[in-house]
Amino acid sequence: MIKFENNELVFSFPEVDDQAIVRIHFRRADEPNQIAQLIENPAGDGYCLATPGRLRLHLRPQYPFAVLIRMQGINALTGDEDSRGINELARPQNYFVTPPQGGIDGYLRVGKVLPFYAYADPVEDRASLTIQPFPMKAVEIAQHRRVLCGFNPKWETQFLLPGGDREIEPIYEDMCCIGDWDQTRTELATVWLHGRAG
Repeated sequence: MIKFENNELVFSFPEVDDQAIVRIHFRRADEPNQIAQLIENPAGDGYCLATPGRLRLHLRPQYPFAVLIRMQGINALTGDEDSRGINELARPQNYFVTPPQGGIDGYLRVGKVLPFYAYADPVEDRASLTIQPFPMKAVEIAQHRRVLCGFNPKWETQFLLPGGDREIEPIYEDMCCIGDWDQTRTELATVWLHGRAG
């Protein structure tokens, strides 16, 4: 289920685990200590950011998740249009893994990483950013919890988006099997940014 609390989108999957929760919010790049104001879109089709400027998406997991992110239907990690369907994780890796991923500051398009921008305008020139988390399967969590929660000193950071300006952390490679993620349990939220960003 998705709830909207304190400028955060809260995804929870109690049928998987009581702790299967991930909170997602945005912060302005020039004000990293303040959460950007997120409001329900007047059109009733998601949320929009009332705080303008260059933004970074932040993930606050209580449980391991694979997260698909698309900007205008284009996969934010690979830059490809996803022809496999909206609910499918794939290799090469087309999703973010949190933990350890804590922040994402842009999306890949035509070989460049472009930043997320908001212009505080819910109607004109909108661009859809879709966020879709998949929890780890309950049967896998005991085996992987220590590795996923950052206790493994050999965590690889080999996945870097080519091109563009990346100001925060690298993209982390998934150390689990793709079958460890529960692709039958997911929710999707749309956040409207400004189309000029793309």
